[in-house]
Amino acid sequence: MPKLLAYLPCEKVVVEDESKNVSVLSILETVTVSLPGGAPAPREKASIPMAWAIFTLWQKEKGESGEFESKSVLASPAGEPLVETPVSKLEFGPNGRQQVINRMSSFPVGTPGPCQLRLMVKTSRDARFRELTHVVIALQHARAS
Repeated sequence: MPKLLAYLPCEKVVVEDESKNVSVLSILETVTVSLPGGAPAPREKASIPMAWAIFTLWQKEKGESGEFESKSVLASPAGEPLVETPVSKLEFGPNGRQQVINRMSSFPVGTPGPCQLRLMVKTSRDARFRELTHVVIALQHARAS
């Protein structure tokens, strides 16, 4: 299995054209949704337009072979999958590293609490994806007075 160097939900990932260096801007730890006073709570499957990204950086270990795939799944506080990225096949460059950038256009806001962004991986020997790690993004509802 390749070594995971970074797994970051953020507001934006910028890749410099010439050097291909990456800047990760504003790591997401909390998403706060403002609700008008007296408005009902959002539906369970509600989402809002919001640009955000998931940056993953892998390092291939020496002598490693086989195929590797990854995807991210954002799960509700109850553990229900809300959003899933497309599967990325890891193809390592000459430096042995692979960047995966998933750009997202909305964020689910139905149930406040700690949501888990799960990094799922699969090797050529695996039948199914398994969780490698996760990070927590706290979803908060704030009522306007």
